[in-house]
Amino acid sequence: MLSYEHQNSTASWSVLEDVAAPAGDPGLIDGASTKSVDFERFVGNCTRFEGLESLLEDKLGTAQGLGPLTDNQ
Repeated sequence: MLSYEHQNSTASWSVLEDVAAPAGDPGLIDGASTKSVDFERFVGNCTRFEGLESLLEDKLGTAQGLGPLTDNQ
């Protein structure tokens, strides 16, 4: 899923910097799409958020390293 070939063939935004954004749309970093209210609504829906978390862990593996609350300890 993270290969250049797959990311370039999805016609969607990519996590890779060298894959262009969809035609006519700004890149993820360039867009004004970060809305804290919408983010709160998304993570507040536990079923949906846990489903995404499970999908990512299945595809990428579990998170490694220190958690955000244990940094610098």
